[in-house]
Amino acid sequence: MKNTVYSYAGLMERLIDLPALTKPPSPGEKSGAVTCRSRSCRYDEETDTYIKWSVKNEPGAIAYEGIDEHGRYILMEEDGPGVIWRFWTVAHGHYNTVIRVYLDEDAEPVVEATLLDFFTQYHDDLPVSNFPLLHNINQARGSVSYFPLPYQTHIRVTATEPIMYQLTYSRFPEGSILPDYRDRYRNENTITDAAMERRLERRGQYEPSRNWQAVTIIVPPGGELVLYEKEGAGVLHGLRYYPDFRSDEEAETALRGLILRMYWDGRAKPAVWSPLGDFFGTAPGLHLFRTIPTGMSRLECYSEWVMPYGSGMRMELENRTDRPQTVRFEAAFEPLEGNPDSRLRFHAKWHPREFLGRDETRFLPGGDRYPDWPILLVKDACGRFCGMSMHVYNDFPEPKQQAAAWWYGKYHPDYECTVSYFWGEGREKFFVDGEKEPSTFGTGTEDYIGYAFSAEPPFSNWDGAFAAAPNLAYTCRGHISHCRFQIPDNIPFQKSFEAYFEKYSDDIWTDGVNPAARGCCYVDVVSYWYQQAGTDDEYPAYPHQAVNGFYRLPPQDL
Repeated sequence: MKNTVYSYAGLMERLIDLPALTKPPSPGEKSGAVTCRSRSCRYDEETDTYIKWSVKNEPGAIAYEGIDEHGRYILMEEDGPGVIWRFWTVAHGHYNTVIRVYLDEDAEPVVEATLLDFFTQYHDDLPVSNFPLLHNINQARGSVSYFPLPYQTHIRVTATEPIMYQLTYSRFPEGSILPDYRDRYRNENTITDAAMERRLERRGQYEPSRNWQAVTIIVPPGGELVLYEKEGAGVLHGLRYYPDFRSDEEAETALRGLILRMYWDGRAKPAVWSPLGDFFGTAPGLHLFRTIPTGMSRLECYSEWVMPYGSGMRMELENRTDRPQTVRFEAAFEPLEGNPDSRLRFHAKWHPREFLGRDETRFLPGGDRYPDWPILLVKDACGRFCGMSMHVYNDFPEPKQQAAAWWYGKYHPDYECTVSYFWGEGREKFFVDGEKEPSTFGTGTEDYIGYAFSAEPPFSNWDGAFAAAPNLAYTCRGHISHCRFQIPDNIPFQKSFEAYFEKYSDDIWTDGVNPAARGCCYVDVVSYWYQQAGTDDEYPAYPHQAVNGFYRLPPQDL
């Protein structure tokens, strides 16, 4: 079998290669994340239970891979061939921490820089780095780099002190030949970087050369209509929706009340089921953001997900509102090359919390899996996990006494712990093909998205090529929408996949330290993934009251 040879330009292309997501995973292909999570959280094989599963910051617990012969903290140590796709950290407060990267068996590092230089400098250029979408030290208080870091046989990443970090990587099949990182700044590679930054800047732009097919229909209240229907094989690659609302309230009602369904290959069960606004990435209503696969504004919503089908497709829209809804769409269809059965099918499912028959008691307080909350559960099929959009409704009563700081969640005599009122900090945990220890074990939901310190104001809205937080309540009270998409770092699986995040706040909660501080925290998600042709996922369709009645606005007075 001929070895696959990758160039640096080829790795950069994978950042935006949406068609590649439709290819079934190869044997030996793997993705995961190495993070600073507590190593005391573990699976116990003898009892078949999880130990200290909800403990995040245990004093004295190891939060790194080890310590090297120089007394430096080992952040990552993995065999190749592989690539680090995403380096996330909190550089603030650690600007002088030195990062070193050792490749293969080399004694000298190929990277040796402070965190400040690592995220602000580009090689030996005098000015700071000018790649805000690929390389950013202040992405809403997080620091992130998407420059690929390939390694052939081995990689070790160290730091001179413990830091918060996530290193997302892919392991390539044996025999893959990756480019030498020592050639990172050759002229053709720097040109590649500059060109990719421009392409990321143009994300979501309308492509007039595509075969767009427009449709405008009126969906009666309580009715459903077919938007598009095709026979034979093809690919849906490009979907635009053009909203036309007179008020924010009207937009919020319609975008939660219109249900989008997509069917592939004549199957009876939809592969896509989601409220329309949630499918495009935010809830409730319209919020400005642009990522590579999806985005939204008040003028248009777009999806760039590649959706192949072998024997036809059908797209439907159901109207659960009490008034007729006029909708205008454009969809771009392309021929499907090759064997349709060799392409994965696109899935996107909304749910408020769905365990699909698993023992929920293990996930409740007192259970060994608490506080894991299911993002996506897939079995008996191969595929690729590609990310999620998450909506949170978080609220708690106004304090009776004025806060010492501008934000009432900080320095307030009634609130001893500000994080109690923050919806986030829950770590993501991804289990691939039945593994007991998750190959991705994160540090916090906002870290997974790409920002940081979100228990403290200000809560800035932001977007990037691969993640966005377009709707953040600036006082931590209200609606929160954010999304993260894993394109080069998608998670391949051969037979099963389970994704969870830790939801530390109950739907309705009471603070044991301060009984007066009570509130609510509701979560729903849309998961995006590709799954083996000829298979269905297990997610149900939800009745109207489940979509719109699982949280109440305004929140109940507890």
